[in-house]
Amino acid sequence: MIKQKPKKQSRSSAHYPIKLVVRRTGLSGHLIRMWERRYDAVTPLRTDTNRRVYTDAEVRRLEILGKLTRSGHTISAVANLPSDKLEKMLHLDRGTADGARRELVISPGQITPEKLVSEAVKAVAALDAHGLKQIFLQAEASLGQSGMLRSVISPFLEEVGKRALSGKFKSVNENLATAISRGYMGGWRAPHIPAESGSTLIAATLQGDWHEHGALSSASVAASHGWSAVYLGPSLTAEELSKAVQNHAPEVVALSVSAAPRDNTIRMELEKLPQLLGKRIRVVVIGDGAKSLSDIIQQIDATRVDSISDLPKVLASLRK
Repeated sequence: MIKQKPKKQSRSSAHYPIKLVVRRTGLSGHLIRMWERRYDAVTPLRTDTNRRVYTDAEVRRLEILGKLTRSGHTISAVANLPSDKLEKMLHLDRGTADGARRELVISPGQITPEKLVSEAVKAVAALDAHGLKQIFLQAEASLGQSGMLRSVISPFLEEVGKRALSGKFKSVNENLATAISRGYMGGWRAPHIPAESGSTLIAATLQGDWHEHGALSSASVAASHGWSAVYLGPSLTAEELSKAVQNHAPEVVALSVSAAPRDNTIRMELEKLPQLLGKRIRVVVIGDGAKSLSDIIQQIDATRVDSISDLPKVLASLRK
């Protein structure tokens, strides 16, 4: 199928710098630039000083893309669709979300974090996106956002990750789980969760690792413990992480490695981090694959965390 890219706008119709677009859409500058570079989601013009400028139509397009990805669509599936079709999809998604808020999956007297996690995993197994959204809505209503992140989304993503790595879940199951989790973690606004304190953590996976569950779970745990959590996405290069660090000024960069790497790509990206990030930024490498990278983790003075359950203790020590 031939992808239809958004039409280029004339220079006279482009008015908005990226900082203003960030405020209007709720997307991070890093995410907008990544969508442009990887997916041609929009094609902003450049000023004489090489700054991006966006039209009203491009800002609206980014706003819709943000809402659609937070409701479960993958950016690769929607980035090149015509704007009128994106508007229709958004309208349909709103109707589905409203319907989800009116329906109950678990009766109120039976709601517990364990039951919510169990039903959420069942929904993913059945590829039931609508049911998963309902369960998360119930979780937020009964536990609040912090309780939902800590007691439902984090253990849910951990279980999804285990099933994906063991082969019980296919990529489509994992993609559905992580896409919908991203939306609820951002409060349906952006992949950024406001902090109760001044500490910031950004979470991602390094180039070649497309399993998002560990990084999403790390952001969820950090947010539930009062950190400002920014989830960047999967398969980032060290250079892309460096740009994100410049934008967000975090204290901690959490990198998930879901399984022992099959090649040296992740190891090579880790080796670049000290020079790109500097000594002030603490790097935490999380997941089952971290053990196989112990030597390089020690070499770059990073912290290895084998289990997501150990992350709160590590974050508390880094905050001191």
